[in-house]
Amino acid sequence: MYALERKVLLKTGHCPRYCWMRYAVSANRPLLEKVRAGQPKPKNWRVAAVPFTVKDYFERSVQANAGKTAA
Repeated sequence: MYALERKVLLKTGHCPRYCWMRYAVSANRPLLEKVRAGQPKPKNWRVAAVPFTVKDYFERSVQANAGKTAA
């Protein structure tokens, strides 16, 4: 599994910092590389390997969002 991520600036208090925000998850790395290459600033994007399947990813996402809406 692979994830398409973009480097974003977090302005948190005194020390701004960068982190990687995930935009897509796929088993098709060449497809994600093609999407990355088509972005305006490809250096701010990366394709990273992730240690789980798409099914696991969406199950975790649903569980995380369920906790946010229950509060």
